[in-house]
Amino acid sequence: MSEFGKSKVAAFITAAIERSSKTQLEISAEAGFPRSSVLSMIKQGQTKMPLARIPQMARALEVDEVEFFRLAMGEYMPELLRICDQMYACQRLTEDEVALLCEVRKGMNGHGVRMTPRVRAALARFLEEALD
Repeated sequence: MSEFGKSKVAAFITAAIERSSKTQLEISAEAGFPRSSVLSMIKQGQTKMPLARIPQMARALEVDEVEFFRLAMGEYMPELLRICDQMYACQRLTEDEVALLCEVRKGMNGHGVRMTPRVRAALARFLEEALD
């Protein structure tokens, strides 16, 4: 729990709404909630943020969906978050890193890349040239 007994997720959402130029009704609609009262209940800590709605809510609030999801998982299911982090070695990628990975996948025609010594050397040469 954070200040005033609110959950960290509720405080995060409240702060994002306050920063937003949108009304709570607009945010609720964009997040796919049938009634804005659901968002009020989440803000007050009376109900949990549905995990499946986090991507839509993040877009509506213009916040990072990964940060939002990890915050919610850490509050609602900390043990599951820990297991996922261990299993998937979660390291958050930047938007540019994601774009780079997408370009690599496109260049590989959808096939994965094996980090062979040859690929590693070619990547090192590319990065050396790109960063000059």
